[in-house]
Amino acid sequence: MVNSATSPADIELGKVKTINAQKNLDNLPVWFLGYEPVFMCQFMMGCSWHFTLDEFQTARTRVARMQAKVFQEDNMLTELKKAQLQIDSSKKNYQTLTNPNQRQIALNDWQKGIDQLTQIPAGTLAGKIAQTQLNANQRDFSKLSGQIVGNQQTGNFIESAKQFRQQVTKLAGKPPHPLIQWQQAEELLQNAINLLQNVQNNAPDFLKAQELLAQYKADLAWIRINANNEEESSRALNQAKVKMKDFLADSQQISKNRLAGELQEIIDQLEMVKRGTTNYNEAQSLLESARKKLKLIM
Repeated sequence: MVNSATSPADIELGKVKTINAQKNLDNLPVWFLGYEPVFMCQFMMGCSWHFTLDEFQTARTRVARMQAKVFQEDNMLTELKKAQLQIDSSKKNYQTLTNPNQRQIALNDWQKGIDQLTQIPAGTLAGKIAQTQLNANQRDFSKLSGQIVGNQQTGNFIESAKQFRQQVTKLAGKPPHPLIQWQQAEELLQNAINLLQNVQNNAPDFLKAQELLAQYKADLAWIRINANNEEESSRALNQAKVKMKDFLADSQQISKNRLAGELQEIIDQLEMVKRGTTNYNEAQSLLESARKKLKLIM
C-alpha cells in the first residue's frame, strides 16, 4: 500500500497497518528470544517456535523503515495540499482582481505555488501527483504570462505612439510653419503610426489602436497637405522674385506691352502662394504692388 500507493487513502491505510505491526512487535515476548526457544518449547510440552532474535530485529527494522516512509509521504502530501491551495487561491485572485499591481502579486503567488510543486520528491505519491499538476500549471502560467507580456507590449506601443503625437501637436499646432517643421511633424507622426500598426489583431487594445491609427492617418494627410502647400508656395514666391528682378532690369528697355506681360506672369506666380503658408503675407504685399504697376502701365 505504501510503496505502490495510488492515492492518499492507500497511504493512510498503510499508516494504520504499520502502527498495528509495531504494536504486535511490541507485544511479542522478546525476553523469550534470549533463551533457547527450541529447548523451552520442549520444556513447555511441544510448542513450535521458529522466530529468532535476528528475524525479530529484521522485522523491527522493516517496520521502522516503513514508518519513515509513511512519515515522508504524509509530509509530502501536506506540502502538496499547501501548493494546491496557493495555486488555486492565486488563480482565483488573478481572475477577480482588476488592479495591475494586485494582479501581479497574484501571479507571483501562482509562481510560488508552482515552485513548491517542483520541490516535492518525485519518488513519493505526492511527487507523482505534483508532476501531473505541474505540467498543467506551467502550461497555463506560460500562456497567461505570454498574454500579459503581449498586453504590456501593446500598451507600450500605444503609449509611445501618444508621446510621438504630443510632439507633433507642439510642432504642427498654430500654423503657418516652415517646411522643415512640417517635415519633422510628418516624421514623428509616421513613427506613431508605425507603432500602432505593430498591435496584433488579437490584442485586447486592438480596437483602441485602430481608432488612434485612423485619427493619426488623417492627421498625417493634413500635415502632408500643409507641407506640400508650404513647399509649392515657397517655390512660387521665389520664382516671382526672380521674375521681378528681370522686370526691373527690363523696365527701361522693352515696350509697355512686354512689361505688362512680365508683370502678369509675376502676378500669376504670386497668386500661386497659398493662404496659411509662411510666404502668404509677403506674397500678398508683392501682389498688391505688382497689380498697381500693371494698372499704371495699362
